[in-house]
Amino acid sequence: MTSQTQLPPGLEPWADAFNALHPEFLFGLLPLLHGLDDLIHRRDAGQGDSGPLDGYAGISNRGTPERILISEWMLAAELPLEFLRRASENELMYLAPAYIRPQPRGRAVVLVDNGPDQLGAPRLAQLAALIVLHRRARARGAELRIGVLGEPADQWIEGDLAQLLAAWLTQRSTAPVERAALDQRLEDVEAADEAWVLASDGLAADLKDQRRVLTIAEGAWGPTGVQELSINLDGDRMELALPAAEVAVRALRGSALRTAPDASRVEGLIDLRGPSFNSHARRLLLRGRGGREVVTAVVSEHAGRSPRVRRHSFSGTVLAGSALGKRLVVVVLEDGELRVRVIGKPLGRVTEFVHPVALLGVSAAEIEAESEIGLPPVHFAGSDLIFGFKDAWWRLSQHSCEPVDAVAIAPGTNIDQPRMATVIGGGVRADWNLIPDTSASTVVVLGGERSVAVSEDRVHWRTFIHRRPSDVIVVEQGCEVLALVVDEGQPKLVTLSPAGLIVRLVGAQGVRTSTRWSGGTGKPTIHPSLPMVAVQRADDLVEIGNLLTGELHQVIRSEA
Repeated sequence: MTSQTQLPPGLEPWADAFNALHPEFLFGLLPLLHGLDDLIHRRDAGQGDSGPLDGYAGISNRGTPERILISEWMLAAELPLEFLRRASENELMYLAPAYIRPQPRGRAVVLVDNGPDQLGAPRLAQLAALIVLHRRARARGAELRIGVLGEPADQWIEGDLAQLLAAWLTQRSTAPVERAALDQRLEDVEAADEAWVLASDGLAADLKDQRRVLTIAEGAWGPTGVQELSINLDGDRMELALPAAEVAVRALRGSALRTAPDASRVEGLIDLRGPSFNSHARRLLLRGRGGREVVTAVVSEHAGRSPRVRRHSFSGTVLAGSALGKRLVVVVLEDGELRVRVIGKPLGRVTEFVHPVALLGVSAAEIEAESEIGLPPVHFAGSDLIFGFKDAWWRLSQHSCEPVDAVAIAPGTNIDQPRMATVIGGGVRADWNLIPDTSASTVVVLGGERSVAVSEDRVHWRTFIHRRPSDVIVVEQGCEVLALVVDEGQPKLVTLSPAGLIVRLVGAQGVRTSTRWSGGTGKPTIHPSLPMVAVQRADDLVEIGNLLTGELHQVIRSEA
């Protein structure tokens, strides 16, 4: 929508929503919007007991003579004794007055339950309710802000409708919200504010003295799943039909927002697999169809810009690959031999490296099986190539293909100088320094800004930044450490829960669950030097964004 666009009179009240959401989605959501708007207006309008008269709100058996229904006066004229009997028995009908309720003078505050009971279909009702409440707040000149239950009480989502919805969409939690979190938020709401609560039935139970509590639950089911939502606003119930499935999915993924990045589609691909940031370049690598295609996406530093996506086909199965500078370097299996292919500027004499695959000690079938997972990295070391394969490192040179005695390798400052951690004399050496109190069994993670994390038990991790000891970080037993990042000078470990769903940033000062990047179909990939993450959501969908802020930057979707 632009300032010159004119909406029909019936849609003008929804102008902010049209500015924030794509019209085709908003039209699909209108029945839900109108239902909630009617419920909220019906609940709120004409409920005052005194004040300026605002018309009539129905019929009552109590009132003053001037509000007696005309039909009752007709009864008085025709059957006066019956009229007197009904008057004595309090059976006469009166017009019930409606008074304008005094409006709150403060902000409109919405407290939102983001727990598992409100994921899926109930979040659509939350989305519609936020749009309706934002419109209502704007009508009385108030500011709307959102408080997510479970987040710190001093953190609020503020801004225009597009900003509110974009930030709210990133707030999901797989852990139920504690009642204490709701009580604390309610205590922090100022007396002049108009507070609304959007929550599940269980969380909002016993809030008898709290007005404006809207609970959302799944209603009737059909052959394709949930068909209706059951909405309860302070005892006033309503059943609302869900929009079409494609509208619902688009809304929950955030692509219905005008500010959401458009998806870069890769035509001809059936699926996208194993997103990987394997170098310092702003290029994401993915596997394409079969084991012989590699898809590269140049990721912009500006949110909302579609990444430049390219497909690359090879004549053999791809074992490993990286974007080294502006070139793509891959190791492939062709006719039983390991070869190196370079797309872009030449890189030394690596394309002359040819060795029998038998040197890896695996069969071609095992290599085909490995091609179903993410793409291991390739590093250029001096004049040789080092690539990862089956949890081991291998060095390719002009004359040999042999294993590398390294426990961790990461991109270095220069293309031909990767960072390496090796075991020497029973200890670990990383970045040319011997790390104290380490052994051959020490687990090592190399992070950005020349940071290192080491652990003997995978629970207690000692961190070092620029060779200096830093924090000791404790992670949950069974969690996998994906990466080490430095946030405002503090080291943090990026972990994946034992079930492979929940992403957390764990530091010495506390743990923060990254709900925006949790729930992928595979392991998230973390950029080695930038706060950038890529998560596979489905066989045809990959999301890219900021690991620390949760902001979604780009979306890649395959298209057969």
